[in-house]
Amino acid sequence: MTKRAYRLEDYLKRIHCLSKSKPVHPVDLARELDVSKPTVSVYLRQLQEEGYVVVGEHHIITLTPKGLVIAKQTQQRHQTLQRLLEGFGVPSEIAAADACEIEHDLSRQSYEAIKRFVNSQYPKKK
Repeated sequence: MTKRAYRLEDYLKRIHCLSKSKPVHPVDLARELDVSKPTVSVYLRQLQEEGYVVVGEHHIITLTPKGLVIAKQTQQRHQTLQRLLEGFGVPSEIAAADACEIEHDLSRQSYEAIKRFVNSQYPKKK
C-alpha cells in the first residue's frame, strides 16, 4: 500500500472514532494525528475529491458511506491486530501503535487468517 493510501485510511479511521463522541473539525484531526492544520487541509481536500468525506457548515467533517466502509474496515483490522499482540503479552500502548503500523499492509488472506485465530483464542473483552 502506498504511503498516501496508508495516511488516507488513518484519517478516515480517526474521523470515524472521533465522530462517535462529537462533531469532528479539522483542528481535532490535526491534534489527534499530530500534524499541522495545513496538512489536514490537504488531506481533507483529497478525501472530499475522492468522495470519502463531506466538510459541511461550521467545518464539520462527515464520512460518506464510501468513507465509512473504509474507516470501519481499517478500525476492525486495527482492533484485531491489537488483540493479537496483547494476547501475546505486548503492553496495550505498544500493541496499539504496532497495530496501527501493521493494519495497512496485510493482505486480505493474512488478515482473515489472523482474525479467525484471534477470535478463537482471544475473546473480545466486555
